[in-house]
Amino acid sequence: MEPHEATSAEVHREGWVERAERLKPRLVETRIDPVRLVEPVADTSAHLRWRMESLAPAGSLSDRLLRAGDSIVLDFGTHVVGHLKRFV
Repeated sequence: MEPHEATSAEVHREGWVERAERLKPRLVETRIDPVRLVEPVADTSAHLRWRMESLAPAGSLSDRLLRAGDSIVLDFGTHVVGHLKRFV
């Protein structure tokens, strides 16, 4: 079987892929611990008509037994995006 010679389109695409890889931003990871457990409460006077009512400090989360279907709302004290990791 003869070696495959790259077409002009393949070479062009390869150049774009290499350029994209060079320009890809570095992912910044920062650990941010939650501040408290909260519960959303409807409030027509609040921004977006909801406010968060504090239930307990975030440290109390380890004392709670969560079962299938349970949910919690954590307040991180600032706007963050990402995913949660749970360490046992």
